[in-house]
Amino acid sequence: MTSSLRQVDVAPRSGSTIGAARAVRLASGFVVLGVVIRLVVYLMRFPLWVDECMLAENYLDRGFLEMLAPLDHHQVAPIGFLWIELALVKLLGFSEWSLRLFPLVCGIGGLILFRHVAARLLTGLPLVLTVGSLAVAKASIGLSADAKPYASDLFVAVALLALAVEWLRQPERTTWLWLLALAVPVALALSFPAVFVAGAISVGLAVPVIRRPNLRTLIAFATFNVTLGLAFLGLYQLSTGEQSAAHASFMVKYWSQFDAFPPLAVGKLAAWLASVHLGDKVFAVPYGAENGGGLIALICLVCGCITMYRNGQRPVMAIFLATFGLALLASAGRHYPYGGHARLNQFLAPAQAVMCSLGAAALLASMRHPRLRQRLTTGLVAGLALFGTGIAGRAIQHPYHHPYDVQQRDFARRVWSDDSNAITICALTDLKQKFWADGWYPYYRCNQRIYSRRHHHGLMIDAGTLAGLDSPVQLIIYRPPNKVLEQKSLHDCLWRFERNLEWAGCEVLTLAAPDLGPETSDAYEIHVFEPRHDLRRRDMATMQPL
Repeated sequence: MTSSLRQVDVAPRSGSTIGAARAVRLASGFVVLGVVIRLVVYLMRFPLWVDECMLAENYLDRGFLEMLAPLDHHQVAPIGFLWIELALVKLLGFSEWSLRLFPLVCGIGGLILFRHVAARLLTGLPLVLTVGSLAVAKASIGLSADAKPYASDLFVAVALLALAVEWLRQPERTTWLWLLALAVPVALALSFPAVFVAGAISVGLAVPVIRRPNLRTLIAFATFNVTLGLAFLGLYQLSTGEQSAAHASFMVKYWSQFDAFPPLAVGKLAAWLASVHLGDKVFAVPYGAENGGGLIALICLVCGCITMYRNGQRPVMAIFLATFGLALLASAGRHYPYGGHARLNQFLAPAQAVMCSLGAAALLASMRHPRLRQRLTTGLVAGLALFGTGIAGRAIQHPYHHPYDVQQRDFARRVWSDDSNAITICALTDLKQKFWADGWYPYYRCNQRIYSRRHHHGLMIDAGTLAGLDSPVQLIIYRPPNKVLEQKSLHDCLWRFERNLEWAGCEVLTLAAPDLGPETSDAYEIHVFEPRHDLRRRDMATMQPL
C-alpha cells in the first residue's frame, strides 16, 4: 500500500506565492531564529518566579523515591520530569541554569523536530507560516526557560506526532507503530497531557490501520493501544494518583476561579466555549489576545481543517481535532484545566500551528489581487520575524517575569554575598527553627540555595557551632505574608546566641508586590550580634574624658 499522505500547498491560480525551495530556506531560517531567541531568554537568567520556586523547593529535601509522594505547595508534575530535574540539580547544582536546562532542551528539540514534521505535511507558504508561528510563539519561548513541565508537553506531543506521520507516509513499515508503542510510556512519564495526544493518534490511525488487510499492522497497532492503557494506569497509580488524592480538590477549586472547566448547563457551556476559544487561553500561537483575540486563529483553524480534508490529510486532521476533543472531555470531568491558561495547552501548539497556518495560507491564496496578496504574504512572514525579535529584545531589556522576583533575588544576593565580616546564619535552614506551623518558604529557600555559597554546597551551621562563635553574626529570620512570629520561639532562638554574643540591633526589610496588595508582603528580620569584648571596646572608645 502506497502512502496517500502528500505535502499540501495552497498556491493561488496565478502561481505559487513562495516557491518550494525558498520555503525550505525560510522555514530553516525561522528555526534558527527560534533557537536563538530561546537561548537569549535562557541566558538572561531571569530570577525564579513563584511557580518555579514552589516546584523547585521540592528538590531541596527529597530523593528520587520521595518524589513519588505528594509534592509541597499543591504542585503536581509527571514523575519523569521530576526525576530529570532532580538528577540535573544533583549533578550540576541548584541554580536557574540547571532547573531550566531540560525545558530549554525540550523547547529547542521540539522546534527542530517540528520543522521535520511540518515538512512532511506541508510545502510552500503553509510550511513557512507553520514553522514560523511556532518558532516565535511567545508562550512557547518563555516556557522553554521555565522550570516547569510545559516545554516537555510540547516536545512529547511533537515526538508522538512525528512517529504517527512517518507511519502514514510509509504504512507498509510497522516499525513506526512499534516505536510508538515503545515511546508511549516514556511520553506519559514526561507529560501528563501526552495521554491526549497518544489517544488522539489512536483515533486518527484507526481507519488507515483497519483498511490494511495486514496482520502485522493490526498487531503493532493493538500493542500500541494496550501499552498506552497500561502506561496510563501504571503511571497514574505510581505518581499522579497519590498527588491527585492530596491536591485534587485544591486544584479544582483553584482553576475554577479561572473558568478552566466547562459548566454543565448547556446555555453556560456555549458562552464558556466562546470565551475560552476566542481569548488567549487556547489559541496563543504565535500570540494570544483577550476579548476576541482568538477569533482570527479560530477562523484560520477551520479553514485549515477544510484544506487538510480536501487534500487527503484526513488522518492527521483527525489526530489534531481528537487531541482537542479528548482534552475537553477530561476538562468536563474536572481532570484537566483545559481553559485555565495557555501554558497548560502547549501540547496543542503543534496542531494549532499546522492548522491555523494552513488556513491562513489558504485565505491568502483565495485573494484575487496578486499584488495585494504578495504584499500581505511578505508582511506576514516579516511580521513573524519581527515579533520574535521583539520578544528577544524585551527579554534583554526586562529580564524578569515580575519585579517582585527581582526583589527576592536582590535580597538573596545582598544578604548571602559573604562580603560582610559577619557570619550569616539562617534560623530556618541552619538552626531548623520555625516560628509558625505552616510557612511559605519557596522564594526564600530557593534563592538562598542559589546565592549562598555555604548553603549551595550543603554546609550548615548547627547548634553546637554557636557555642564557639567569637565574631559578628547576622541571623536571618524570614517572615512569610500574613504571619506573626511566635514570640516565645523568637526569644528562645535569640537566647541561643547570648553566651558569647550580644544583640546589637535588628533591621526589618519588607518586600511587597504593589499590584498584588499588601497581604502579599513578606519580611526579613536581620538580627545583628557582636562579640561582647568588641562591644566593650566600642563603648570605651566612645567615652569622653571628664
